[in-house]
Amino acid sequence: MKQALTDVCLAALLSMAIPAGAAFAQDTTPPPKFELADVHASKPTETEFNLFRNGGSVELRGGTMLDLIEAAYRVHENEVIGGPGWLNTDRFDISAKAPPAASEDQIQLMLQALLLDRFKLTIRREERPLPAFLLTVGDRGPKLKKSSGKGAPDCTTGGGQEMVTATCQNMPMDQFTGRLRIMAGGYFNGPLIDRTGLKDAYDFTLSWTGRGLLTKNSGVSLFDAVDKQLGLKIEAQPQPTPVIVVDSVNQKPTDNPPGSTRVLPPPPTEFEVASVRVSKLTQPGAERVLQSGRIDLQGLTLKDLITTAYDIDDERLVGAPKWMDTDRFDIAAKTQPGVPLDALIVMLQKLLEERFKLAVHREDQPVTVFALTPGKRAAKLKESSGRDRSECKLSIGDAGRTYTCTNTTMAQFVTRVRQVAGGYLGAHSVVDLTGLKGSYDFALTWAPIGRFNSTRSGDAAPSAGAAAADPTGDLTVFEAVDKFLGLKLAEQKYPMSVVVIDHVDRTPAEN
Repeated sequence: MKQALTDVCLAALLSMAIPAGAAFAQDTTPPPKFELADVHASKPTETEFNLFRNGGSVELRGGTMLDLIEAAYRVHENEVIGGPGWLNTDRFDISAKAPPAASEDQIQLMLQALLLDRFKLTIRREERPLPAFLLTVGDRGPKLKKSSGKGAPDCTTGGGQEMVTATCQNMPMDQFTGRLRIMAGGYFNGPLIDRTGLKDAYDFTLSWTGRGLLTKNSGVSLFDAVDKQLGLKIEAQPQPTPVIVVDSVNQKPTDNPPGSTRVLPPPPTEFEVASVRVSKLTQPGAERVLQSGRIDLQGLTLKDLITTAYDIDDERLVGAPKWMDTDRFDIAAKTQPGVPLDALIVMLQKLLEERFKLAVHREDQPVTVFALTPGKRAAKLKESSGRDRSECKLSIGDAGRTYTCTNTTMAQFVTRVRQVAGGYLGAHSVVDLTGLKGSYDFALTWAPIGRFNSTRSGDAAPSAGAAAADPTGDLTVFEAVDKFLGLKLAEQKYPMSVVVIDHVDRTPAEN
């Protein structure tokens, strides 16, 4: 459900992108500028970067400077080099007004001009070698059957828990690289580029072991599968790539011009129209949030809706009756196009209050969390110089997942590790109780949770002591934190803000 509400934000960001070549084109024409723009630091929040456009109104919420550069120049974060340590931590909100007829290309150039004007951002463009993978023909030639040419190019995936099988029909190699990059994303930390020189379309089947289940002693790697089954090769080979190098940028934006705080009208607090009905579905259904302002949610439990509306995990919802896990509802609602995510959340809260007579209050209660605490030995952490950008990058290899962090505090680490080790941590929050205040450079490696699934029953995340002393030498994320950082990550009770249900009706009010 939360993902559905953010899909519209991603779509808006992609719709504003200009062709990559245009982002690096040389043009001496003065760039267009927003008529007015309000720029200020974001309030502390867990909400990630969102971008919205509605006519001449443009809003960017919760964006780091790295996010803003990505949006302004249509580059991936790996293609932004350098910058101060705060580039990926400090967050900003931008509300801007452009002419209603401004094109998407012009909006993008306006954002570039705004970053220069308000943050004094200066960049230079270079080419640098970045990670990439090349698909080429193997030494013995391709093992591919030419397609009859009937039907659109397509690849479908199937198979059991351990093996993935892709069945491709009428598939040219230049399209296959894009499909494979998605189907087997765990194997790649850069683009997959077709260098086979093959121009025909082919029918073939390819089977491999998912990266999370591949071990040194078992499984079929994607690279071996492509070699033996297709007669092709995939090799890692850095490729010259256009990048943006950040030379300088101010941490604090210049003051807003008079009147700029009234750039955008206040967002609506209620849906224009909304229908809430008991769903005929017994399993989760579809969730759609469209840029047109239409919302279509089908087959969701009231617990799903409440946790989304108040941005909490299931365990931080207190007093929910059992029927909230089983009864399902459909919601169809309409609001203005381009409404920000936080406004949608407010509207959803009000809708639940009106239709289900929902009444709640917040308080602190002990809940189960994963706490990062000092270990039995001294911490194995290297103080950062503070010059590098604060960030953590995940790489996946045969040994498992390696998470490399630079200029990172433990408070930042507990937030980031949940995003990459969710299989172990489940819905629990992760909190920093180490007492460490510095920034550090470190790396840790653990095995994907899929490697331990055969030793567990059910889908629950393992406890902090589960799968210890694995005969393959694989480490859980808990063991990795102990081994590489000298810290302890374990479950415990900790006071957290919870939402307590005071009253809720099982049957929604009539539309």
